Amino acid sequence: LVIEMPASMVAYVMVAVHAGGRHEPDAYAGISHFLEHMIFSERRAPAALTELRQAGALINGSTDFEITRFHATVRPDQWEQALGAVARMVLAPRFDEAAVETERRVILEEMAMGKNHPAALVLVPMMRRIVPGSPLANLVIGREETVKRITAADLRAYWAGYYVPATLVVVAAG
Repeated sequence: LVIEMPASMVAYVMVAVHAGGRHEPDAYAGISHFLEHMIFSERRAPAALTELRQAGALINGSTDFEITRFHATVRPDQWEQALGAVARMVLAPRFDEAAVETERRVILEEMAMGKNHPAALVLVPMMRRIVPGSPLANLVIGREETVKRITAADLRAYWAGYYVPATLVVVAAG
């Protein structure tokens, strides 16, 4: 989807995947977020990230219950370069064990920082009462025990199952 905005001073590109926390089996809670980390990992995709940064891009990714997104904001004349770089990262990830362990440590640190956050302390018990047994009863980041056991093979299988044409939306605006 391309949305032309001739007067815009920036362009925004995004690859969104219909895969998030609600799609995860309980034993793999957090795998969507983990995969987002792997795709945007500095060690995993240095060329694509360097390409985007050299274009002056603001880049980020996010995961929620429904969607995982990878996006960049660049100058309007760089939207095709940015979209190509983001798409390459999403469509051709590598899952080497060293990178998996690095990102696992980062995610566990994120979890530790959020353990005493009031929203997390309220949200999980509330959702477990409203939708017991549902993936919606977990935080998108997952649980410590599930993040600790997710493997490169698990990430590869999840990516292969969800990162397919029917679940992808590619957008450029600017």
